Amino acid sequence: MAGKRKCNEQVPPQVVIKIEAEYPALEPLLLNSPSALLPLVSRPFLSFLLELLSRVGVKQVFLWGSPSSVTSIIRALRSQSLSGIKLRPFYYPDITSNELVSVFRSDVFYDLSVQKLMLDGQKNGKNKVHYFEGQAVFYQANNKDACLDVLHNKPSIQNWSREMITLGQVNLLDSPKVFFELSMRLLNNKLTHFTVDYFQQGNHLVKGINVAVKKNSLNQRMAYLGDNTSIHSGSQLRGDVILSQDVLIDKNTTVEDSIIFPNTYLGRNLMIKKAIVLNNKVLFLDQDELIDFSDNAMITPLRKKTKRIFFWV
Repeated sequence: MAGKRKCNEQVPPQVVIKIEAEYPALEPLLLNSPSALLPLVSRPFLSFLLELLSRVGVKQVFLWGSPSSVTSIIRALRSQSLSGIKLRPFYYPDITSNELVSVFRSDVFYDLSVQKLMLDGQKNGKNKVHYFEGQAVFYQANNKDACLDVLHNKPSIQNWSREMITLGQVNLLDSPKVFFELSMRLLNNKLTHFTVDYFQQGNHLVKGINVAVKKNSLNQRMAYLGDNTSIHSGSQLRGDVILSQDVLIDKNTTVEDSIIFPNTYLGRNLMIKKAIVLNNKVLFLDQDELIDFSDNAMITPLRKKTKRIFFWV
């Protein structure tokens, strides 16, 4: 994916991302990973913020959170193309004492100019909290002690200057419905600062490599097919559909307005509509119902030995 806007103006070099506690509503989607790594179409959620930061010249980002979350995020994003950004666990002595520190949240999707957001805080050097629709989403701390106040949620933050974000869009990732809607907006290029620019075949299909699908299976508005996906010629995609990498769909199955997570096998004669499928579970969004298919083979994690084998198309 590539952004539409770039800016090379100088920005404060110190950036901290606070890895927030997970919302209970998101638990079915996490699979023992932090929400920062949820696959937003083809990339981890947090990589979008890192892309915005790279556009304005940030070269190093500190992550604050539980050691397990920070470690898993750094390992997962190590292979991502982040334009030279180095991710490091937050270490107090590494923060320069009297320089501004920009603190972002890991559970927020920023579809705005972070360059403007970060430079606004330099004008008067005050500690400042930026709000969007009543939620504190960005902090500008004038030194590392103030930064620690943010990271530890100290009451002193209540006395900081406040400013409302009026330009751009911010989404708090606090539920599967927000994740679903954000994914579909990205798929349909309805975000301001990001687009899907993977290999495109026609105006309504975006696909990766090693994809097996017949034209008669495509009856969708917009679809993203990740690497190594295979769809039986007797199955159908309808509406807006996101198939992550390594997804196999068997005979006579319809997927409509849904997201299928990586490494998933969908069996025969299924109707998946307005849902998120992961591992062996299906979360139907309209009914807010989670169905577990662990007791049968209709929906299962994809075994490694079956990957890349397209034997039914």
